[in-house]
Amino acid sequence: MSRRGSLALPLLLVLLAGCGGGPTVVPVTGTVRLKDRPLAHAVVNFIPVGESEGQGGHGSTDAEGRYVLTGTRGENGIPPGEYKVTISLRLRPDGSLPEPNVPPIESDATERLLPQYWDRDLTRLQATVAKDAATHDFLVELAPRP
Repeated sequence: MSRRGSLALPLLLVLLAGCGGGPTVVPVTGTVRLKDRPLAHAVVNFIPVGESEGQGGHGSTDAEGRYVLTGTRGENGIPPGEYKVTISLRLRPDGSLPEPNVPPIESDATERLLPQYWDRDLTRLQATVAKDAATHDFLVELAPRP
């Protein structure tokens, strides 16, 4: 084997070892409720804090208020760790969902929940994702209408 060939094999092995790495993810599910009923169409974000690995994740609630988090790379779950949580519900004046192809800044949809839920600097919602499957349920309130 030539000198070039003897260097190429270890380099290839190092590169392959780096592929597919990354933190282990845990499936995260839960529900969002508004008083005693499920909250549909809310967007749930888990934002890592402290030493938590990864970029966090997001999900949307269905008609029963259930969500499943997807990581930022499309993986089914997020790494174990500590997270702050935001929950947002943006609706148009007639109560319909915003148009998906209209940027939020151009949409007439407004936030319907209190800032303590949707604002990442004001949120008091937290979650600890453990190494096994995690369920996190949240109860929210609507913002007063002007």
